[in-house]
Amino acid sequence: MKRKLVSVVTLTLLLVGMFTAVFSIQEVKADSGTIYIRADGSIDPSTAPISTIDNVTYTFTGDIINDSIVIERDNIVVDGAGYTVTGSGSGNGTTLIGRSNVTVSNLTIENFSVGISFESSSNCILSGNNVTNNAGGILLDGSSNNTLSGNYVARHLYGIMLVSSSGNTLLGNNVTANSLFGVLLDGSSNNTLSGNVMRSNLWNFGVLGNVLSDYLESVDASNLVDDKPAYYFVNQSELVVTAYAYPEVGYLGFVNCGNVTVQGLNLTGNSQGLMLAFTNDSRITGNNAANNFNGIELDFCSGNALFGNNFTHNAVGIELYSAFNNTLSGNNVTANSMIGIAVDLNSSDNRIFHNNFLGNTRQVTSNSYSNTWDDGYPSGGNYWSDYNGTDVYKGLYQNETGSDGIGDTPYSVGTSNTDRYPLMKPYRLISLLGDINLDGTVDISDAILAARAFGSKPGDPNWNSLADLNHDNVIDIFDFIILAGNFGKTTI
Repeated sequence: MKRKLVSVVTLTLLLVGMFTAVFSIQEVKADSGTIYIRADGSIDPSTAPISTIDNVTYTFTGDIINDSIVIERDNIVVDGAGYTVTGSGSGNGTTLIGRSNVTVSNLTIENFSVGISFESSSNCILSGNNVTNNAGGILLDGSSNNTLSGNYVARHLYGIMLVSSSGNTLLGNNVTANSLFGVLLDGSSNNTLSGNVMRSNLWNFGVLGNVLSDYLESVDASNLVDDKPAYYFVNQSELVVTAYAYPEVGYLGFVNCGNVTVQGLNLTGNSQGLMLAFTNDSRITGNNAANNFNGIELDFCSGNALFGNNFTHNAVGIELYSAFNNTLSGNNVTANSMIGIAVDLNSSDNRIFHNNFLGNTRQVTSNSYSNTWDDGYPSGGNYWSDYNGTDVYKGLYQNETGSDGIGDTPYSVGTSNTDRYPLMKPYRLISLLGDINLDGTVDISDAILAARAFGSKPGDPNWNSLADLNHDNVIDIFDFIILAGNFGKTTI
């Protein structure tokens, strides 16, 4: 099952009339616009500008216009020698179906539906190709153990997309100026990404899946997203990712992690501003996520707290996908072009209150599972900018004369879900001295963060400005005295 983010790509490509997810190749005559390297080693038609003397190495001898290339032979090298294959706007530039041990290099491919398409192919190499100005760049579907290295992939709807493909290596590719996605991994596992540059794509990088293995990728910090390192943490715990410790973050994802703190970051320009998959008991506080597809995505997660974040100008502000028992409070979800918050699949038992949903094209989509959308009376629920109720009554049942800042009628979230006490004005977040992780409560988690920073001064590796409660540029016993005085206090 593919995730809905990919359906956006598919739908867009279909709308422009140029996408074929699987390009079906049939036996046709040579004048059909297709050049074949046949399984027997022959080139069809024989007049095509490709030469071979050993049926192993095939070298281009000229440009190819209005024809595509289909490779039907294994264990060969196709050297483009710097020549160009130009299409007429449809079909695949180069297609491999069920192939193994094929190398395609030094080729420029442009003006096709998909520049290079691998289907059910393995142990192949794409190296040093220029794939530009197609509808889609490079597509691997059901393909494994291939290597893509040193390719330039630019000006498509998507740059490189892997679907149900595992064990592949993406090394040193430049994926630039694609109008939707740069690199997207969907339902694919154990792929290795190193030294890739993803720059000026609408959404540079993202990972989607439906089981844990789909997210188990190796993505190191040598991958650059808009010239900033990508951080993709797998099987780790007790991580603290702050703006001080990580001053530049191109992409941030956590897979199968626990007790993570993410604080004070600016997260922009990706399929997910922040991605948590199978990650539990973590705190996401005081971050700004803008201009992503999803501002934050919680996939198969539980026990996480999102507090005091801003999700602005994304396609979707917050997505909960099979997420349980998470708390979302004090967040601003503003001007997202598709949905403010999407509660998808079987997400349930999440607490969502004291958030401000302002000016989103659609404020919320929700499944029929039960989630809590308010904090009871008189604490209240969320602020919804499209709520058109009145406030002339008060009380638990909103039947007593007098206003109380809470709408008299519930806000309908969806089937079996309502915000019983919608706020009439945006919620104003009140911070507490000692609330170092900005989750609305001064508790042991804050004490742990202060202890980690104890004795530090600005410039020290373990410095945390939020733990400097008396603002004297040193974290010492006096800060702990302030924290102790507010211990147990809460704003939520």
